[in-house]
Amino acid sequence: MTTTSKERLFPARQRCKTCGKGLGLRAQDPVYLGLYCTPQCAGMAASASRPEDAPRGCRTQREGTWVFKRRYRSEQEIP
Repeated sequence: MTTTSKERLFPARQRCKTCGKGLGLRAQDPVYLGLYCTPQCAGMAASASRPEDAPRGCRTQREGTWVFKRRYRSEQEIP
């Protein structure tokens, strides 16, 4: 068993493991790794808002323009 399998994850976990803020207070609020409220709390790179700023593994070129691959914005979000 890993340490994360012993942890209570969202939605059972209601507060961020790092800062203690509420998790998923609104429907549009993201929850990272089931434990954290922001990428900084999770120790991840911040998500890119433009495909041009995303890492190469998270974007692809279609019809001459860069677009996101599926829904991932940073390498840490890729399972």
